[in-house]
Amino acid sequence: MISADAVVALTRFGTGYRADLAEAAARDPRGWVRGQLRGDDARQAIAVDVPPLAERVPLLFPTKDEQTMQGTSRIAAERSKLVERVRDARILTALRSTVPFQERLVRFWFEHFTISMRRPALVGVTDVFEAEAIRPHIRGSFRNLLGAVAHHPMMHVYLDNTLSIGPNSPVGKRAVRGINENLARELLELHSLGVDGGYTQTDVREVAKVLTGWQVAASDRNAPYRITFDPARHEPGDKIFLGHTIREAGKAEPDQVLDILATHPSTARFISYKLARHFIDDTPPEDLVVAMTSAFSDTDGDLVQVIEVMLDHPSAWAPERRKVLLPEDWGIAFASLLGADGEEVAADIRKAGISMGHRVYAAESPKGWTDERGYWFTPDAVLLRSAWANRLYEAFGTSTDVDLLVGIYLQGASDDVVRLVRGAPTPKDAFSLIAASPYFNLR
Repeated sequence: MISADAVVALTRFGTGYRADLAEAAARDPRGWVRGQLRGDDARQAIAVDVPPLAERVPLLFPTKDEQTMQGTSRIAAERSKLVERVRDARILTALRSTVPFQERLVRFWFEHFTISMRRPALVGVTDVFEAEAIRPHIRGSFRNLLGAVAHHPMMHVYLDNTLSIGPNSPVGKRAVRGINENLARELLELHSLGVDGGYTQTDVREVAKVLTGWQVAASDRNAPYRITFDPARHEPGDKIFLGHTIREAGKAEPDQVLDILATHPSTARFISYKLARHFIDDTPPEDLVVAMTSAFSDTDGDLVQVIEVMLDHPSAWAPERRKVLLPEDWGIAFASLLGADGEEVAADIRKAGISMGHRVYAAESPKGWTDERGYWFTPDAVLLRSAWANRLYEAFGTSTDVDLLVGIYLQGASDDVVRLVRGAPTPKDAFSLIAASPYFNLR
């Protein structure tokens, strides 16, 4: 039987049990997880053929002539197919990744710094933001990650910063529209300091002034989503933020703000708490959060060292399952258990997630999708997961090894539960019972 630590490594810090990774995880579970933080494999290649960004623009932003030639209904259908391919690519990457802990971190940071296809200008391109702003920086410093996100054109589009004009700028003196505070507010509240991080509305306003002047040409056929700085739209003068003077420097001003945010004690606490809450418990141990916060401050936000402190804490390896799998994660974990792979598998996982209310890359707000247990693991959700488990098994299931299920997911379960699974009429029933149970749905 696989060890309890190996189960934790694969399910809590990975994307679920996978036969191809089980041996490596079993040899040294904790070392296997830690090795994914310091190994050479910095990112996983996209797993299916998703068109380059430049090739998507004619589909996402068709000219009037193109609409006339192709028809609006055909364009809409092709756009929907593109969205499906983008979502399926992420699923297949997770199913095939040899560093599943990195995939978990990508998902965490994307939700932390979320953008959403609910904004029409971002339909079919959110994976580009994930690939450019998130994936390359998950093992670096928080400052670099924050900078990549804050400077990315799609974040400016999502939070309306392209609409923001300094009222005292040359353009602002003639314009009806003024400052938009959306990006500034979320940069402080959601991305760094946290809602109780010690800033005021005046600080939000000052950061919004700092961020004026940035423009994005999303539909540019030659350079889509190109971000440029227009000094004629930028609010002139010094700004005061959290007691610091941001000297007038045009497009260099945002980096002064980001430096302050990345080294602020509230940021160290907020990021540490969110990481611990995501991986360990909805209410993480206070001593763990304190230790991670100290590591964040002592290392200038070195994310690997902060995460390693989390991995060294006893709660990280406690056998009790506390964190819920979101629908997409559930589908990936169940397909991995079945040993299923391929584009048809990814498509069914996508459909399952949507039926459960989880539209990946399309969160309802800048907060991203919640990872709280009470939101996702409800009686209705159990029924849906059971039904989808049946469908996935019928379509892709080949394993009949019920002993494997018991050895992985029922460690510590009561004899009655074990007997129930072992006594299931068919392997499909046994797998479906597991897939709808807390033993599978909680990490």
